Amino acid sequence: MTYPKDDLDDLPLLAADEPFDKEHQLDNSVVPSWSISAIQSSRQYRNLFIASIASCFTTILLMLGVFTLTNRLFLSRPILWESAIDSHRPGTVWCGATTEEAISHDCIFDELSMMWMPRKCTQSYNDQYMVANNGGPFLYWVDRHGKQLIDDPSHHAGGGSIFWTSRRNHIVHCQYNLYRLADALRSGEYIGHDDGQSLTDHMHHCIRTMTEFALKAPAHEIDVNDVITEAGFGYC
Repeated sequence: MTYPKDDLDDLPLLAADEPFDKEHQLDNSVVPSWSISAIQSSRQYRNLFIASIASCFTTILLMLGVFTLTNRLFLSRPILWESAIDSHRPGTVWCGATTEEAISHDCIFDELSMMWMPRKCTQSYNDQYMVANNGGPFLYWVDRHGKQLIDDPSHHAGGGSIFWTSRRNHIVHCQYNLYRLADALRSGEYIGHDDGQSLTDHMHHCIRTMTEFALKAPAHEIDVNDVITEAGFGYC
């Protein structure tokens, strides 16, 4: 079909890659230009809305994936819990190597752990421990035979100083330290320990100690069948 030369300027223009569709071709002589702009804007907003929804959905999936991976990593590697709750996290306040340094760093003496510790470390169960010896604190002596009593063990920290206490104290010390560890795993509180022994090693030592003395009980007490037991289902 041919057109007179004077009518060519009135034909609608198509983009180079746009197919010509007579059925859907807009006639600029019928549809106002502002209506065409409105249709194009509506399409743009719709595409933007769909893209935003897709982006949010993708972000949520990524966050769930990271959370799941992190949770599995922590549960499958318990050693990570130690670094998450002990005093070796960023911003740690060290108490030094002498009583004077500990006081200058605003540390306090925690008798349950028998250490100077930063105030932000948990002191849970220290109050219970301090009255666990028939309503009062446990005693310490300079000598093994209990002849020279120590008034304040906090002044004997560091410098290779050692002193002596009872086996009962050792067992109760382990009992309340295990309570403290269990609570810290749940709450995420800082829990202090010295540099010479990891938190895990200390807990293993305490469990061995408590088991050793428990198994030394007379057979007529330890072999009595009076413990209620039941089986269940768990996960890991």
